[in-house]
Amino acid sequence: HKKPLRAEVKFFFIESDAARCSHLKELLNSRYPKLPSNLHYEVECAKFDDTLSTILAYLDEKNSRIAPTFAFLDPFGFSHTPFELVVRLMKHPQCEVLINFNYEELSRFLSVEAQWPNYTRQYGTDEWKQALDKGDESRKMLLHDLYRHQLRTAASIEYVLSFEMVNRGNRHDYFLFFGTQSV
Repeated sequence: HKKPLRAEVKFFFIESDAARCSHLKELLNSRYPKLPSNLHYEVECAKFDDTLSTILAYLDEKNSRIAPTFAFLDPFGFSHTPFELVVRLMKHPQCEVLINFNYEELSRFLSVEAQWPNYTRQYGTDEWKQALDKGDESRKMLLHDLYRHQLRTAASIEYVLSFEMVNRGNRHDYFLFFGTQSV
């Protein structure tokens, strides 16, 4: 960002893969060796769901709110972002989320019963099972609409937008869901 910011801004990156975590640290250190005193970043080499759960539990214990937060949830695959974490995060009134929803992987493994508990955790419900007998386009719309519905109802996000992302072959790859409580 070229324009100076007066507010304090903290970037908190969580990455469980040690090699990617190390690479991110090196990249940040080389590109941003000296940041203004109001800008900070931290890279945590840990599992996202465990780390965010610990942070939210600490805040609950202290009866505190999280600072205004823009959370970009970008899981590797579809099993690392339990819906309950989105619900807990969005209970804090000044939070916004941008969620990378890996539809292609989710759809590809939908019939693998061993993955079904992961689907239920990602959706916060087992209603996703309605997509098991659907064709490609119907499956895509059902899984998309159900996740959007869960964001609006179970996570109580007032405004939810989604963007369909396609790959170089013009095939559906993933959705980005943006959620906020304010316009």
